[in-house]
Amino acid sequence: MGRVSQAAILSAFLLTIVPFSAAWCDSQALYMAAATTESADEAGLTIETAIVLEDATNEFNGVSAEHAYTNGHYPGWKWKMQSLMDNGDKQYDIIELVGPKGESKTIYFDITNWFGKLQ
Repeated sequence: MGRVSQAAILSAFLLTIVPFSAAWCDSQALYMAAATTESADEAGLTIETAIVLEDATNEFNGVSAEHAYTNGHYPGWKWKMQSLMDNGDKQYDIIELVGPKGESKTIYFDITNWFGKLQ
């Protein structure tokens, strides 16, 4: 069996635990917003417009803030998959969402400032 990186284990753990604790997280209220109409320049639809969660300072509140952001901007949509992308000196979370009617959307978060930080 191949070696699994600590970052991969941490990400899997956080994606399992954090959604259940998001209701307790103060940062959730900061990112809640009404649903938006999609446009070509909508934040997060490309790597160039990746969403930066300014108040996220570590893995715990960063992942929670991602969930709060997607719940607030895309009510009724569910996370299908999360993947990590390293692009030189920046790291991105790529979140694939599935809408209430089965439609899909990919959202990019720039997680450089908090990726790998536990505190």
